[in-house]
Amino acid sequence: MALTRARTTMKITVHYYNFAFWRAEVLRAGLYLQNIPFEDNRNKESLPEIVKRSPFKALPVLEVDGSLISQTQAIASFTGKLGSVFDYKAAGVEPDASYPRLYP
Repeated sequence: MALTRARTTMKITVHYYNFAFWRAEVLRAGLYLQNIPFEDNRNKESLPEIVKRSPFKALPVLEVDGSLISQTQAIASFTGKLGSVFDYKAAGVEPDASYPRLYP
């Protein structure tokens, strides 16, 4: 799989605690399986500051070039689109059909 120029310049960090739990593991696995380079921040001393900056004040959080993305499903969708893992047209569904609208 060829990396696009945009993907190779992105700085991606997964922020979560140092234990295996599906919320973060699915994100780590998705990035790893697509050969997308990322940092894995499990440093519990730095996590309270990340939580303060997080949109929902919770972890896991994906940091992309300094911007934070919250909520596992949203992050998984974002990472899937980075590597074109999920072809929405082939599946016959709309990309955000399963997501409730948070904002009108």
